[in-house]
Amino acid sequence: MSGNNFKEKLESAISAGHNIGACIRVQWQDRFLLLKRSATDSCSGILEIPGGSVDESEELTHAAVRELFEEAGIVVLPEKLQPLGIFEFHNIETNKHKTKFAFTIELDKEPEIQLSPDHDELIFLTKGEINDLPREGRDKDYVLWEDHYRMLIA
Repeated sequence: MSGNNFKEKLESAISAGHNIGACIRVQWQDRFLLLKRSATDSCSGILEIPGGSVDESEELTHAAVRELFEEAGIVVLPEKLQPLGIFEFHNIETNKHKTKFAFTIELDKEPEIQLSPDHDELIFLTKGEINDLPREGRDKDYVLWEDHYRMLIA
């Protein structure tokens, strides 16, 4: 997926009044970072890739980098991110439509993680291990959002 597709979709999503989000698929060696939402969260126990809402006038890559730092304490440079994909969903927390822009980055060394209070734990899983997780739409007791699954195995 190209950055031009992101730009076009961003303009379309903003004009449609969608909430805008950004997230990062973080890879280290052959594993991908997943964060588990905390027990006090409305979606407790769900695994997700780091990400969140884009602030007004914030660039997508800067939002993704900020969210990664806020949620996991990992620092990366915006110019190192590669566009990965776009997914849309109805956000149950805000009751609004959200368009989320996913980026990917491969780390050179094992990251030092500092979890935010929004998450209880983290795990690094291979694509095979991710494929075995119960996920939304496949299992009623899912632990992984279907959209995040698609970004992880892309």
